[in-house]
Amino acid sequence: MPLNAPASRPASVIGILDELTINRIAAGEVVDRPASAVKELVENAIDAGARRIRVRLEGGGLDLVSVEDDGSGMTLHDLRLCWMRHATSKLVKLEDLMHVGTYGFRGEALSSLAAVAELRIDTRHHQEEDGHAIVVRDGQLRSEAPSAWVRGTRIEVRGLFAGIPVRRKFMGSAASEAQRVLTTLVRQALARPDVEFRLHHGARELLVAPAEDRKARVRRLLGQLAEGLSEVLWEADSMAITGFVGGPGTDRGRADQIHVSINRRPISGGMLQRAVAKGLNLPAGRYPVAVLDVTLPLDTVDVNVHPQKKEVRFQSEAPIFQAVSDAVANALDLGGLLPLYAPVPSRESLSHSMPFAAAMPATSDAALSSSEAPIAFPGSLLSLLGESVAPEPQAVQEDLFASSQRLVVFPGMEPRRAAPVSGPVSLGGVPFLGTEGYLLCQIQGGLMVIDQRAAHERILYEQALRSLSRDGAVPSQQLLFPLTLELPLREHQTAMATLGQLRDLSFDLEPFGGNVLLLRGIPASVSQERAEAILHEILAQLAEEELSSQALNEEFARAYAQAAAVRRDQELPSEERTRLVDELFASSDPWTSPGGRPIVARLSGEDLARLFR
Repeated sequence: MPLNAPASRPASVIGILDELTINRIAAGEVVDRPASAVKELVENAIDAGARRIRVRLEGGGLDLVSVEDDGSGMTLHDLRLCWMRHATSKLVKLEDLMHVGTYGFRGEALSSLAAVAELRIDTRHHQEEDGHAIVVRDGQLRSEAPSAWVRGTRIEVRGLFAGIPVRRKFMGSAASEAQRVLTTLVRQALARPDVEFRLHHGARELLVAPAEDRKARVRRLLGQLAEGLSEVLWEADSMAITGFVGGPGTDRGRADQIHVSINRRPISGGMLQRAVAKGLNLPAGRYPVAVLDVTLPLDTVDVNVHPQKKEVRFQSEAPIFQAVSDAVANALDLGGLLPLYAPVPSRESLSHSMPFAAAMPATSDAALSSSEAPIAFPGSLLSLLGESVAPEPQAVQEDLFASSQRLVVFPGMEPRRAAPVSGPVSLGGVPFLGTEGYLLCQIQGGLMVIDQRAAHERILYEQALRSLSRDGAVPSQQLLFPLTLELPLREHQTAMATLGQLRDLSFDLEPFGGNVLLLRGIPASVSQERAEAILHEILAQLAEEELSSQALNEEFARAYAQAAAVRRDQELPSEERTRLVDELFASSDPWTSPGGRPIVARLSGEDLARLFR
């Protein structure tokens, strides 16, 4: 080729996607599973003025999602437009985005569904005599015909993601997808008690919630969790907060029963959940039962920040956080002054007020089985203890203010203890000062601080896992009088589907009609109250995802440890402090709790010095 010949142009690599591919990509942001399809269709029904909404599922919603409503319906002209992308009746101009008072507004839901499924819409406008129907498939109108539909609208979504196998393989089982739909409808039903909701999965009726007042709706959907809730009525300037909240003692280890809506729009907001917990002075990782609606001026809330409208952005978060916190505190007359837990009871009353407690047997090293053999105290900690701490056991002053309460041991498991250390330092001779739920010990160059509750959680967690691994089940105790449990709808459906697995964990349950179950047996040495707490934790997790046998065991062990661990306000005798630390450092991971919180911290001399500068 001549030297002065023009160089050939490189091939173009950028192209414009076809309309169907564009719509399927967009659909993945709006509709990611049957539950999100139901959410979008139900919101459209409420925007249309529906007062009765019926949802039917087949195959967990992957085969069929049908949403029927008695709303205003659509004219033929609107029906022909409604499935097209960005076709909406909610917005006219850009400024309308700052005052969105409806659930939907972007006009993406029906076009997204039409791109990933077959869509049939039957509707009759309330001012017209005849109904109409269309069928849309692969983003194209396939048919249009008269319909005998009487009032409102019915939308059927068939074969969701049938043409996208890569998306289908990420779906759960039919039962788990139906549970997600139930969760979505429960959230909507709590936000809109004036609307009747029904859900059927195949021949099973999963939800019946007639229109009623908010208190009755909360009682219907949350069951016994609704007992003892206090009403929230708070108003200031242009903001109002209404609903119900549970007081101290009703808290849980999960935030799944905090239901918050903004202008009656259910949202998932970590900030508002934290505000509720703060108002009750709850410790980190504990959440109450709450159903709250926050009413704000429309122009102070941006609802256009999440493809599925699950989150919102506030013009100013701080005042709303403080308002929610104050509202729940005022509802319970806390005023920020009432402590969450009562003071430690006297040693005379302690044994009667703590039925869950069991004495820890004094077990010699010789009595330990080979699987429970002593584990050497971590060398890294020994290096910190060094020569600076070598008191004789009798030199430790008796704690005159310590409770006589003994630490709980998982049924059938002996405590594991670190092996004695030769030389000038032995674990039994290390004094641990207890204060405000923390154990302090002098080490070289500072202090070692141990969270006593987190430490006990780690010990109980590993004891429970070892018992399940060894025996395949949990030691049980039968109740003299069976306990009646009225569970929230989602947890009841989960319990019915996992009765066998729950019995392996010593929860002997049987149906008793409606949403009620009889609890005849619970894990050994656990009080009824704490057994209920553990059961609720497990059912809440099972409702979120399908768990393998090992994952279920770990979830039980975690819930058991959280329910049974020593409380932070409980003072331990000096020998129990030492024994707690001994067993902690015999565990496989003495540094973090089952929930991932740190257990041990080191305060250096420099850290201490900074406090006095």
